[in-house]
Amino acid sequence: TTGLKFVLAFDLEVEEQAAIAVNLGELVEKLELHRRQENKNETRSADAAPGQTILITLAPHFRLLRMVVSHLNGGELSAIDGLLGCPVYYPHSDSLQPETFATLSIDNQTVLLSCLFFAANWFRELINAFVTQKTPELKKKVYSRLRHLLEVEQSLSVLLPLCPSYQPHLAASHIDPSNAQPPPVASASGHNSAAAAKKKTRKPKQKKKQKRSGGTDGPVDSTAVPGTAATQSSQLTGTLAPSQLPATHSHTGKQDERTTADLGLYKAYLRELQLDVFCLLFKTMSLDTEMQSAGNQLSVPEAEFLLTDLNLKLGHVFGAVKRSSTLGKTSAGKDVGFWHLDLFSAEELATQAQRFVKPLCVHLDTISKFFKSLIDDHDGILDCSGVLNERTLPVARVQGLLLTALQHLLAWPSLYRQQHLYTSMLRIICRKQWPSKSVETVQELSQEQLLWGAFCYARRQVHALLELGSGVLVVRLLEAVVTLAKLLNCESAPHGEHDEEEEQEQDTSDQHYSSSYGYKLGLVVATILRRNWTTAGEGLPDKGAVYNQRVAALLQCWLRNSPRPLEVIQQISSAGVDEYIACDGKEPVSETFPTLNKGTLVIYVSCMLSNLSSSVKKALATTTAEESGHRRSTEEEYVACLKVWTAGVDVYTKIFRVVKLHHSRHLLSACLKYARPFIELFLSLGMPVMDSCLQSHRTEVCQVIKTLQAATRILQIVCTESKVNKDVSLTSYVPMTRRSMASLVFRVKAMLVHHNCSQAFWLGVLKNRNLDGEIIPSQQGQEEPERNTDAEEKEAEAMEEVDDNSSRAGGEEPADESDSVEGVELEDDRSDVELDDDDEICSKQTSKNKKRKIVRSDEDEGDEMLDGITDYSSSF
Repeated sequence: TTGLKFVLAFDLEVEEQAAIAVNLGELVEKLELHRRQENKNETRSADAAPGQTILITLAPHFRLLRMVVSHLNGGELSAIDGLLGCPVYYPHSDSLQPETFATLSIDNQTVLLSCLFFAANWFRELINAFVTQKTPELKKKVYSRLRHLLEVEQSLSVLLPLCPSYQPHLAASHIDPSNAQPPPVASASGHNSAAAAKKKTRKPKQKKKQKRSGGTDGPVDSTAVPGTAATQSSQLTGTLAPSQLPATHSHTGKQDERTTADLGLYKAYLRELQLDVFCLLFKTMSLDTEMQSAGNQLSVPEAEFLLTDLNLKLGHVFGAVKRSSTLGKTSAGKDVGFWHLDLFSAEELATQAQRFVKPLCVHLDTISKFFKSLIDDHDGILDCSGVLNERTLPVARVQGLLLTALQHLLAWPSLYRQQHLYTSMLRIICRKQWPSKSVETVQELSQEQLLWGAFCYARRQVHALLELGSGVLVVRLLEAVVTLAKLLNCESAPHGEHDEEEEQEQDTSDQHYSSSYGYKLGLVVATILRRNWTTAGEGLPDKGAVYNQRVAALLQCWLRNSPRPLEVIQQISSAGVDEYIACDGKEPVSETFPTLNKGTLVIYVSCMLSNLSSSVKKALATTTAEESGHRRSTEEEYVACLKVWTAGVDVYTKIFRVVKLHHSRHLLSACLKYARPFIELFLSLGMPVMDSCLQSHRTEVCQVIKTLQAATRILQIVCTESKVNKDVSLTSYVPMTRRSMASLVFRVKAMLVHHNCSQAFWLGVLKNRNLDGEIIPSQQGQEEPERNTDAEEKEAEAMEEVDDNSSRAGGEEPADESDSVEGVELEDDRSDVELDDDDEICSKQTSKNKKRKIVRSDEDEGDEMLDGITDYSSSF
């Protein structure tokens, strides 16, 4: 009736003519005709003809049949093995060509797509049924069906965008249609679709992004929020998003420009693969990207298909805890495609999944040896066409999937309670790490040695990486091992295990620090951050939003797991930031950390500032702890804390200096967002240390406060800049930031008064300037209405009194008349502090300081303040 041509295809019975075949084409035509009639009449018939429902129940009935036969025959399916090789009446290959498919009517396109869906589900159930059979002939047919499945699903992904109005049939009757809404498909042929039209307008922008290799250099806000639970859970147990995996182009020419559908969004319309299917990974893998060229080995596309589905299942079972909505109901959409998996507990699934560790390690070793030899052949140069190309990128994606699968298994939060499971997994990994050791020797290894072997195995993958995305996955696998070691109270490598690449310190505490897993993990992260990462084909430096996300993930992991994060920040600041400041040119970059460039500067600044307060807290806690059984005296503790604050303030000021030199809106946002916590921490924990050390270590204390003052001056300019630009998102941080700076000024003054050197406190006049050093012109008032309230008069009197005292104390000349502007009110003249560092006690006064100004526009116009400083007089 439709005029479509169907032929017998996928016949595995080569020696003899097939006695049976699945009449897919004719049944699909009848089914779609019945559905069109129902839609036309807007009614659903109660009794449908058997030919109209047989396809809907074909896969479920076959599943029931093979389970009964398997139960009756002890797992043998020889009674029905003829179904595995029988052919299918399938659409002719000419009608499945995109050019031909686009010319067909909507009804014929619907029939063809339904044929593809039913064929895919039939092959999926055949693989589920016969994958456990031991006969070599049946095993060979199962692998053939796997290739047929990939061929059908590849056609589906290409043809689905050409018919955006197509509605697939549900894969099972128990699926709730409300939870199985088909995802929007971008039209590739110009059908009237709002989404397609919207995407059409964005096409030039996308092409521009592709040319620039990954999009703009601007950061994504998710990388600048390291403390959120979602970020931490994704870094501990989650995998990289599909956009974060190494990108590949599996086709060339015109096919690269086609829009393809993601079949991972069609789980409700595809039959679920059982866990036994992944036993196909035990087959030797060929690194050939073409399925036909792989022969009897597992090809790269087949391995990618199996590993992608395996990772989805492992992430669903061992990933983050399911969250419930505000109404107490769990999201049913997240469970779509995992109905059979949810019948088992996590412990049962972990017991079944541990058998896959061996093939995962075998395939990972195969890829690592291939990449290592490839890098050695090109003398370690990664930005050449022989290393990163269309052939190696699919293999790199499989490498990332293998690392992700291992990370899922080892990052399961309850794994440390299952001693038999983690011991078995670690022994398999250790046998791959130390192949010279016998099975008996590996069986006798202690728990600490097993963890060390797993850490070394994951760490050696760093030398066989072509993509930064794979490097992030290696670090997450290492972090999973480190987390498991902490849960098992094994935070350091076994005694006597040394690395040739690491320098061993003589001090006992340093040796303990260098043997910790957190320190060793930091060395791996530093190695990755110190490499030049390039794009495929062109060999240009990698950049873009995804690249920034990966750099942020590495920095957060380094700082999160390091026993001494403040030293890490100092290392990045002294090596990376200093080189970046000294670098000339339009594209500055650090030589030590090539990942620190113009595009990732905001990522480095955000990570350093957001972790600086917690790092200082951790360092302070370490200084007050008992070391080697000796409790420090109070004076020693204060001196040690003073050193910590000196290091923290130096880093804090250096960050603001680089912001002033290379400022952008993203950098200003990061500064205003993360600057205040450090100032508040200094007020609560730092100022008591300054109080106690001022008499005995006056020079060091003065230097700390003067260094901090340099940062707060820049921070004040940043606040002024945001006010001038009237950036709402930035000005929201200004009031609390200025309140903290004002609190710091009063706290320092109180300390000086307490030590009888209040004359060192100095208030001065400073013009408002922007980050480029230009004076900000004040807004002239159009009229001078007398609108001073009593509070403003009291404030003016207080300011005059402070000015008189400061002039008498420091001999300061009054401000020039040119600085006073008509309509300007001195609401707050509290400035930063200058302290004298002369050998005599704080009596000599130093250079000029700030006096802040406020310019207000006419009250009727309702304009915002130009250089707004909140009135803090009522708070102190």
